[in-house]
Amino acid sequence: MLRQKYIGENKHYEIDESFIEKIRDMPRPIGIDIAIQVDEVASDLPSLNFWQQNIAGVSHIDKEPFFFIIEYFHEEDEAPIFFDINEIDVNEYLDLYNNNKIIKLNDNRYTDEHLEKNNQCGATT
Repeated sequence: MLRQKYIGENKHYEIDESFIEKIRDMPRPIGIDIAIQVDEVASDLPSLNFWQQNIAGVSHIDKEPFFFIIEYFHEEDEAPIFFDINEIDVNEYLDLYNNNKIIKLNDNRYTDEHLEKNNQCGATT
């Protein structure tokens, strides 16, 4: 497991190496968007002792929406651990939406700023 470290604001969560590999295997803009979404919601995820949980999300960075599901553990008084991510279809996303198990962000401002900065540095997408 890799522990994320930040300067300034303290956000604590852990990410399994297989989770990172799956993010790296995705098209770069989608992977970055998902990583930013995870970072934004990690501290707000509900805790449930002894049980794996799922949360769905959607990336609108590409022309077609990319629906995904994240598997994680988050026990009370512990940092969440993200261990799996998979692409899902829109029907599965809507089922999770109806059960209020989706990532809710106000806008894509952080993602857009991050992608713009990467493109200015000569990064390829």
